[in-house]
Amino acid sequence: MKKTYGKLTALTLGLLLSNTAFSQSVLIKNIQTLITGQPTADRKAEVLHNQDIFIEDGKIKAIGSNLNSGAADKVIDATGKIVQPGFVDTHDHLWQVTIRGCGNNQELFDWLSDCDIVQQDITHEEGFAAVRLATYDLINTGITTVMDWNHSFSDGQAYGGLEALQQSGLRYVFGFYPNNNTDLETNAYKIKAMVDEDPLGSFMICGHPANLLKNSMADLVQLSRKMDVPLNFHYAESALDKKHEQTKTMLETEVFSRPLILNHVIHVDDDEIKNMVDSKARISHNPLSNMRLATGIMPLEKLSNAGLVIGLGLDGGTNDSADFFSLMKTTVGLQRALHESALIYPNYNEVVLLATSEGAKVLGLNQLTGTLEKGKAADLIIIDPRSTNMAVNFDEVAQIPMNATPANVELVMVQGKILKEDGKIIYTNESLDELIAKNKMTVDRFKSRTIKNKVKELDVFTP
Repeated sequence: MKKTYGKLTALTLGLLLSNTAFSQSVLIKNIQTLITGQPTADRKAEVLHNQDIFIEDGKIKAIGSNLNSGAADKVIDATGKIVQPGFVDTHDHLWQVTIRGCGNNQELFDWLSDCDIVQQDITHEEGFAAVRLATYDLINTGITTVMDWNHSFSDGQAYGGLEALQQSGLRYVFGFYPNNNTDLETNAYKIKAMVDEDPLGSFMICGHPANLLKNSMADLVQLSRKMDVPLNFHYAESALDKKHEQTKTMLETEVFSRPLILNHVIHVDDDEIKNMVDSKARISHNPLSNMRLATGIMPLEKLSNAGLVIGLGLDGGTNDSADFFSLMKTTVGLQRALHESALIYPNYNEVVLLATSEGAKVLGLNQLTGTLEKGKAADLIIIDPRSTNMAVNFDEVAQIPMNATPANVELVMVQGKILKEDGKIIYTNESLDELIAKNKMTVDRFKSRTIKNKVKELDVFTP
């Protein structure tokens, strides 16, 4: 990464100030079905009926029946509709909107070579446009919190992507992966300072464990300790990761001594599960990406029964869209197909919790978001089931992962600010056509490349 750093534009500074508190008060009344995101004693999603929610200064002030609408600046009638917490995307690479569809007949390491790590020269404008387009896609499907694991291949990718996140209105975690970075500590502190300016932002240090990267892994652990921030690593995604001695390297560099989020977690044995449990590691499950790259299926029930907290993540370009409803449905379906049982965890009710409150726990944001209750941030969505795909149904909760699509998401709100209303995304500053055109130029540039040197196994993540 170059030793020049992005600067917050006046526009971004203004948007950060607007993120501090959204002062408009809102009453959502006549909610037919309110899914709070809180679990019942039998791990089902709590459901209330005929409720109102009063929101002020970006927070939920009251939930109840027949709340007074006189104090509200805006009243939203949710008659016949579903209100629930916004989805929490626990693992994503938002810049990869520019490589969707790339290498669609390839497995992990070939895909990395041809589509991912070859893109080392992303400019600030390209990084911004890619992430901004991706954030609109997240909003469209009802995601209100995202963890963006930024590869930081270039200065432009890191700072352009961060600027786009800060303009999006989403709650976010920015994950800094110090790829090719000669001044890890200085860069990390500068980026974290920018994130700390935004009340919607959080910061993590990212990495990929491998024996060839042992020294850099030790540096990341030390930096995480000094900055008092979590680590966020890919782990056990492919069977070939065993050759990289991931677990041994993580033990030797004391990775498990730090607050830790692990993504994929497919090829693990009982000892490795115990390491995760003992360290209170939190897990992101990425089933659509794992299917696309043929890497395997997470032992989800086993990990859950061991006491690990698990959320859902899209994982960027190999998810191919931001459709969180498809992600939930796949989470359930894959486990049932693998175990040939409809009783395996999770069911269609439990997966709604994985997509909301459990995801917030994974990211350490559960005191702020993930459930709808008094004092929490007003991060919520309204789903309109009055459509051919949802209007007639046996199960009011299961219909969300089973039947809903992004088109059913009528409203998206983060900290009291509306980002999608009446089924339409609220675009700011640039039109959708402009963003698409900019990203098509990036895709055309990427497609013009000739891959000269294939990356093989152990040197995939070598800086």
